[in-house]
Amino acid sequence: MNVGKSSGRYAAPLAALAGLVLCVTQALGYAGELCVTDGCALHENTALLGLSLWWWGAGAFSGLGGLALFGGAGPAARAGLLCLAADTAVVAVMARTAPCQACLAAGLLFLLFFGASTRRAGGFDRLSLAEVLAWGLAFSPNLFSLVREAMQPW
Repeated sequence: MNVGKSSGRYAAPLAALAGLVLCVTQALGYAGELCVTDGCALHENTALLGLSLWWWGAGAFSGLGGLALFGGAGPAARAGLLCLAADTAVVAVMARTAPCQACLAAGLLFLLFFGASTRRAGGFDRLSLAEVLAWGLAFSPNLFSLVREAMQPW
């Protein structure tokens, strides 16, 4: 039994499944109570080519899950890199406006998927590390804004 090769095999598909569930419930309006930040109200109707970003996310996560299960680690890692790059742009916009708690959770799931699939594909290269760094730099101001918004004045 080769434990090293099988460990983490399902981390990427499970991250994709969690992202798919999050995106679909947000797109259908069932999880609106989970997001209570100002950014949620600001970004909830954001659309690209007439389609909600939540539906784009659902499509991305379902494609990533399919690649992770049936396409191999290499293609899944490359697709995960593209999705993380797109999410970097979304997270950067939120850093300049207002953070959306659910959007940041979806971003974390993109990062988790990318990390798990890249690990199975053989590790991180310079481009992957640069993208993770860019995503982290765009993500961190959102965390500070979330904490500031959650803190009540004395």
